[in-house]
Amino acid sequence: MKLADTTDAIFAAQIRALYQHIPIVLLVNVVNSALVAIILASYKGQTWWLVFLALTIALSGARVSGWARYRRNVGAVKSVVRWGGSGNRRIGLFRTAVGHGQRAFAS
Repeated sequence: MKLADTTDAIFAAQIRALYQHIPIVLLVNVVNSALVAIILASYKGQTWWLVFLALTIALSGARVSGWARYRRNVGAVKSVVRWGGSGNRRIGLFRTAVGHGQRAFAS
């Protein structure tokens, strides 16, 4: 087995492991966000926390649809590489959104 084949197989296994854990990660994310938003909205009297909760649920729904598409399209290593790149782009967008959100909630 060539080094490139081994590297591709390791990368494919890492991406598969990542996508295998998405359902529980999203569930924990939504439950945690709900607890934080409901407690802070009642404690501070700010409805912005409920908007935060709604956006978190919407984003999690979008992630579930992406996960479902991945589960239907599990295939060759090329496909896995494409899904890995897609995940990297989404992480960049998420970090940008979180940065803007933190500035909005800081005031």
